[in-house]
Amino acid sequence: MFKEQPILRHKTIGEQLHAARESTGKTTRLFAEQLRISEHHLDALERGRYNDLPSPVYIKHYIRLYAEALEIPWRRLQEQYEQEIRVYHTSQKKERKTNAHTIHTIQKKRKERKQRGSTVSLSMSDGHSQRALVIYHFIKIAIVVVVVLGLVIYVVWGIARLFSPPPLHIVQPDHDLIVTESSTTISGITAPEMTVTINEQRIAVDPKGYFSANITLREGLNTIRIAAKTKLSQERVIMRNILYDNKNE
Repeated sequence: MFKEQPILRHKTIGEQLHAARESTGKTTRLFAEQLRISEHHLDALERGRYNDLPSPVYIKHYIRLYAEALEIPWRRLQEQYEQEIRVYHTSQKKERKTNAHTIHTIQKKRKERKQRGSTVSLSMSDGHSQRALVIYHFIKIAIVVVVVLGLVIYVVWGIARLFSPPPLHIVQPDHDLIVTESSTTISGITAPEMTVTINEQRIAVDPKGYFSANITLREGLNTIRIAAKTKLSQERVIMRNILYDNKNE
């Protein structure tokens, strides 16, 4: 006869961090001030809510800093972190796939309802021949209105385009990141003759719209603001967060 055995469950990294902090008698606010990390982010780590954290490049760094402050060896958590982050990425992909399927289903149902409504309207019009002439004149008027409206929209669109933010694409870095060097290169492309600034410093743009600049970083988190505009348009702004960590991995 088989004897039922309880299933062993290992504590998650978040549970281990929470238990270690509780044993110190300190609050997350004290550790947040010590580590210069948002209290909201430390709370998210303890709860295992990686969705509430910045981009994945920061998750590992925050866990390591918090573990060191709590005197938990990083080597003890590293393998478990790799397992948890894989589960996190898998769940993210499933969630996006589910949302996409739901949107597709809703759009399909709307299209079917619209087609059924069009069929019913067509059947009713066939039974009323006296209205055919009225509908014909209505269609002619509608075509004229659509043409005029199209011209108006085109003019408005041209004016709006003149004042709308210009295109801006950052080539490097293409996402937030952690670096171990005190400087990094910011490069990208925009429309020619745009005014481009990086942290309010104007950067030269070549005739094809390309620009590049070397930025000196301070230790810790650096927020880089890249903006492009013309004299008439609004600004197009893209932000990059770069963490300069000169400690060895």
